[in-house]
Amino acid sequence: MTELLQQGSAEVLGAVRVAPAPLDVDTAPGPATGREVAPQVVIRLPVFLARPLAVARGVPHAGTWLGIGLVAVGFALLALAWGRVAGLTAVGLQLPWLVSAGFTGLGLIVCGLTVIAVVAKARDASERRAQLAELRETLSALTDALRRDSR
Repeated sequence: MTELLQQGSAEVLGAVRVAPAPLDVDTAPGPATGREVAPQVVIRLPVFLARPLAVARGVPHAGTWLGIGLVAVGFALLALAWGRVAGLTAVGLQLPWLVSAGFTGLGLIVCGLTVIAVVAKARDASERRAQLAELRETLSALTDALRRDSR
């Protein structure tokens, strides 16, 4: 684990970079701003998990599609439960279908919508970080130009 932290790279198979940062947080400045940044955390994954995750990262909008799939399966389970319960008049025969398919369907719908929301927020956050980096560069260039003009 210490070798991965010293390398500063998460390109090793089975390692996932959680937050990019230099090794020495107290003294190391950020890439272009000179500010301190958060420490780097590297999680070592087993190979049987690392390979599917690497493939899944290559699929565009994989998280969104996963969420949509969960929601679709949830609605299918709700339809199945409704179809099986609709013709039954005895409550004792309806409850197993309600519990096994109905509640599971609702749970999958909630999980799918949560996955979609988390993926969308993560994508928005990365776009916002890129925009802030561009804004910092522009403001830095503008500040330099104003300093040169004022001399």
